[in-house]
Amino acid sequence: MITSDEAAEVADLARLALSPKQCTSLAGDLATVLEHMAVLDELNTDDVEPMTHVADVLLRLRPDDVCESLEQDVALGSAPSTEDGCFKVPAAIPQK
Repeated sequence: MITSDEAAEVADLARLALSPKQCTSLAGDLATVLEHMAVLDELNTDDVEPMTHVADVLLRLRPDDVCESLEQDVALGSAPSTEDGCFKVPAAIPQK
């Protein structure tokens, strides 16, 4: 079972501002999804070939050719913030 606190944490990670009532509702919805996934997990898929698309389509992939890349200073040149030669971005997951 998913708790309201866990649902609130998921909402926070998704950058959703939910009320406590919405978190309670989300907890129930997430629990329903996980129950459905558990049912699907019981299916025997040993003989099912992995697929990339629901329909049989030709994937048009470019060749994986090695080519010249940007210099680090050029790549970081337009970044609003850098640190130690890397892009500096806000933390997506808060440190506890």
